[in-house]
Amino acid sequence: MCDMESSDRPRVGFWWGDKKSRELSTEDFKQACASHGLELVKLDLTRPLEEQGPLAAIVHKFCDILVRADHGDTECQHITAEFERFCRAHPSVVVVDPLENVRKVLNRFHQYRLVEQSPLASTEWIFVPPFVELSGANVEADRAVLRERGVQFPIVCKPLVSHGMKKAHQMCLVFGEHGLADLQAPCVAQQFVPHEGRLLKVYVLGQRYHLTWRPSLKDFVANNSPTIFFNSQDVSKPHSSSPLNAQAALEGLPMPCPRKLRFMVDTMRQQLGQRLFGIDIIAEKDTGRLCIIDVNNFPGYDGVSNFLDQLSGMLAELVGSELPDSGIDTSDSSDETPRRLHH
Repeated sequence: MCDMESSDRPRVGFWWGDKKSRELSTEDFKQACASHGLELVKLDLTRPLEEQGPLAAIVHKFCDILVRADHGDTECQHITAEFERFCRAHPSVVVVDPLENVRKVLNRFHQYRLVEQSPLASTEWIFVPPFVELSGANVEADRAVLRERGVQFPIVCKPLVSHGMKKAHQMCLVFGEHGLADLQAPCVAQQFVPHEGRLLKVYVLGQRYHLTWRPSLKDFVANNSPTIFFNSQDVSKPHSSSPLNAQAALEGLPMPCPRKLRFMVDTMRQQLGQRLFGIDIIAEKDTGRLCIIDVNNFPGYDGVSNFLDQLSGMLAELVGSELPDSGIDTSDSSDETPRRLHH
């Protein structure tokens, strides 16, 4: 434990909502920060941030606030404006992550376009499945857009909003043109890629990344079946037994090439400008090509051991307060021996 007085330590302010507060113990986070020479304080967003400093760094999960602000919530708009004002007035404060960069992943269509326009698009081994934004208001217009973009059935239709709302995870699987009338507008329609019911979660934490397998949708083909509505979190939770997933064995699965994963992670970090983010990828059946199907800010890091210690170490490195005897390796590395989840 650090011998410095609390007032001598660089102060880290943090804020996140109730859900993440249930996932991450504030007391454990405070102890982890102290072991790396940091003082941790929870920010009160109803008070000026200047009164809660001096702050060396801020770590946050603002997705819900940003989404509500975009949908007209005046309180969230005020909080967002004040936070951004503080950041402009105090550019030396390290922010994990800047709000303008978090916004890049709040809209699924925009995040897919970002990947599509990144250096990843020039490779032959990774891609974003064909996708298009649909209005849901006109079946004929949606049918024409799908044909124009070459998006084939079945398709997975996802809400445009990827964070911050309950409906963000409410999706549907449409097997043919007959199901287009079921769409809830607006949405992103993404071509379903057979992947044997396995999803790889890539959790990025600064320069490090961590891997864990999850169950996913079983393989489907285009037919006359009725539209299937589902919550993506129910399908891909650890130990999920949804009738929609493949019940595939996850233990002992080989990982994709570390060199390719490192290139993907580094490219996405540069494109997003984020230090805490997650990437959901699947491996296309028969070809093994990697498909990016989702990107999110500050994910749950389920299965990542000592997450709070690693987060505290990253923050200490960023503000230059790492203690010489803290024992954390902050070099550019990855955790390529993941905690695989039992099905």
